Amino acid sequence: ATDFREMFHYCRKLKEIPFFDTSSATDLTNVFSYCRNLRNIPDIDTSNVTNFYSFMNDCRLVKDIPMLDYSNGTDFSSAFANLYSLKTIPSGLGITSLTNGISMFYRCENLVAMPNDFFDKFSNTITDARTMFYDCRSLRNMPRIHFPNCAFMREFAIRCDSLEELHLGDLSKVRYEYNLSYGFYNAFNSCTKVKKVTIDYPESFTARNYSYMFANMPLLEENPYLNTSSGVNLGGLYSGNINAKKSPVLDLTSCTNISNINTHNKTLRKVGGFKNINTKLAYSQDAFNNCYVLEEFPSGLFQDYNSAPSYVRNMFMHSSIEEIPDINISGVNNSSTNNSYLFYAMYHFENVGNITFGSGTNCRGLFQSATRLKRIGYGDASLVSDMTNAFHSCNSLEWCDLSGI
Repeated sequence: ATDFREMFHYCRKLKEIPFFDTSSATDLTNVFSYCRNLRNIPDIDTSNVTNFYSFMNDCRLVKDIPMLDYSNGTDFSSAFANLYSLKTIPSGLGITSLTNGISMFYRCENLVAMPNDFFDKFSNTITDARTMFYDCRSLRNMPRIHFPNCAFMREFAIRCDSLEELHLGDLSKVRYEYNLSYGFYNAFNSCTKVKKVTIDYPESFTARNYSYMFANMPLLEENPYLNTSSGVNLGGLYSGNINAKKSPVLDLTSCTNISNINTHNKTLRKVGGFKNINTKLAYSQDAFNNCYVLEEFPSGLFQDYNSAPSYVRNMFMHSSIEEIPDINISGVNNSSTNNSYLFYAMYHFENVGNITFGSGTNCRGLFQSATRLKRIGYGDASLVSDMTNAFHSCNSLEWCDLSGI
């Protein structure tokens, strides 16, 4: 026999399996999956097997990955997923031809350690690493992630909240996406104990989606830099990094979404700014919401129509910015009542320069609750669509040179 797919699949009460002849086997898809009372995998011949898809998925009592011949295996998606009793990945597994690593160790919640050379033998062959270590909450170490031919890294190590360090090598091929749900989406989100991120080739990145890639890392003191010029979605990239004091200059050549990019960065004093805004920004809601000590208005934004995002709700809420230079908000053109509130609840805000409005610009709640705002520069607001509550509770306002309201 060559095909052993699902041979013992869902045999939930089975406790022991004797040796059987698999010398001609090429496909072991789901062969032992969901055998929840099985404690040991028999010492079978896997020398010709290429497909280990869901090989022993959800064998909850198996404590060790069997030392079989994995040398010809290419598909290891979910192969060792949900092994709740697994604590270490043994060295010398001989996985050398792996291309598909989707969910390979998915929710191995008690996995603590892995060999420092674990990635080395298949680093050049792996092409898909989505959810590979998803929810491995006890994993303390991870070797350098060097996958020069990998195309997908979505949720690679999301919620690995015992990791203390990340080291990224060549990930330059993570780009192809038939939609924007792939790329680096949530790749390292909620690795809450990470103190350091090392990136060997920061300029080599070409992905389109970086949303929440490095989010919710409360021990990071500086948000890591990488080339984002191909990035369409940077939403939430550094969200929740509450102790990050610096954020790098980001290239927005292809970007349309920076919503939540630094939300809740409570100690962030300075943002490097944004450059090369060549595409119309669409979403920026909550981008700097709850950045309580942010003192400088980010450079590159609101310089022209493209750099004025369409959706800006609560973009700078609760920040400590005191002054804003001349701004162009002509791109804030969505008439929805859920939009605008651009400078809402900026309690330290005192002065703003001249303002360029556009046809249909939504200014609902524009400066609402900016209780220290004293002076507003010149601007023709005659084509604005909505000024409801634009100056509500601006108790300190002394001068407003806007016309056509």
